[in-house]
Amino acid sequence: MKAILFNGYGKLKDHILLQDIPTPVPAENEVLVQIFAASINPVDYKIVHGAMRLLHRFKLPQTLGFDLSGIVVSVGKNVSEFNIGQEVYGRVGDTHPGTFAEYITVEPKYLAIKPRNITHEEAACLPLVGQTTVQALTKICEAKARQKILIHAGSGGIGMFAIQYAKYLKMHVATTTSTANIERVKALGADVVIDYKTQNYLELIKDYDIVYDTLGAQTKLDSMQILKLGGKLVSIVGPPDRAFAVRMHLGFFLKTFLTLMNLKIQRIAKKNKIDYYYWLMQSDGKLLDEITKIVETGAIKVYIDKTFALEQVLEALQYVEAGRTKGKVVIKIR
Repeated sequence: MKAILFNGYGKLKDHILLQDIPTPVPAENEVLVQIFAASINPVDYKIVHGAMRLLHRFKLPQTLGFDLSGIVVSVGKNVSEFNIGQEVYGRVGDTHPGTFAEYITVEPKYLAIKPRNITHEEAACLPLVGQTTVQALTKICEAKARQKILIHAGSGGIGMFAIQYAKYLKMHVATTTSTANIERVKALGADVVIDYKTQNYLELIKDYDIVYDTLGAQTKLDSMQILKLGGKLVSIVGPPDRAFAVRMHLGFFLKTFLTLMNLKIQRIAKKNKIDYYYWLMQSDGKLLDEITKIVETGAIKVYIDKTFALEQVLEALQYVEAGRTKGKVVIKIR
């Protein structure tokens, strides 16, 4: 089968390969999925850059990609959750990427039945952005109807899902975006749209309950200013914090290192009397089942920016890395 691999750490153009490799055979607790489509997320190019080496060490060369949609073509003898011929989608485990390929073996716990009302290309866009957002807003922030939330970068892949999901929860939504994308995010349901090129959100909104940070750096720190006392800021951009290190069962050295890395933001959060959280999505097929139900109601739609062929993964990764996507970027494999 054809697959995209990386053979070292550094620049994308120096380490991305298209190769023929053996089609995997499912173990007794796995299914073999023929992949119809995969989507690209920032973590895919960050892995090649070496940004994730503290958390995951891969044996090189390593296949790339985590999000997928496809059809089950074989099942292990102990698998009862899925049958041959079922259309599924999901996000594979953090230590076993490989969805930029024609086939992959996956544990059933990472998969769900694909929503019936969308294509494989659209379904492949959902696993990371959907699970990250639902977990961050409901599990971490305990978001409720009528609460006010600021979602940064509303025209990005996560931002577009997050706006729709927050409106599904009946929240009041503010978002930041560029001038060119104002009408796009308004159409998603955002109540307040802030053009970051001409406006300063810190001067326009205040007393919000939640900030969903997808940008990190100074934006993460500044956003605390618009939260009410007891408000919550959840960021999906590193560095990870000690709570993450504990959850991932990292060693003493890494726990200490990540604690030190987060001293500044924790100090500012305490000063402003708000709660700060870092969140890294945990893939869960049962959660995807819940997302499927929402998508099938029509409450959440998928917006694809560009579609590339498997042979064009390097170009697709570079496009996402440039940071100007409007929605999701898809790899069409079949």
